[in-house]
Amino acid sequence: MDAGQLARFGERLRFLRLRDPNRRLSQRELARRTGLSPTTISELEQGLHEPRLGTLLALREGLGVGSIEELLGPMPSSTLTTSADDGAGNG
Repeated sequence: MDAGQLARFGERLRFLRLRDPNRRLSQRELARRTGLSPTTISELEQGLHEPRLGTLLALREGLGVGSIEELLGPMPSSTLTTSADDGAGNG
């Protein structure tokens, strides 16, 4: 993930944590549910660290989302691009 993707993931994580007005989770409660530290939750929400697979799985479970894809939310399809200027077909 690049810096922009980390920031979007952090925003998504915070949204999911606070989405239900009747049962909003504090960072501390989410940490308790996931086995992660409150500091880790905070740093992820701030986009300071890229989550590992185990962290994503714990967050998915702790937040009660159906899949990692739902946890990640919409992300750019790829950072890899092809260029017309790569020399292919230029004759």
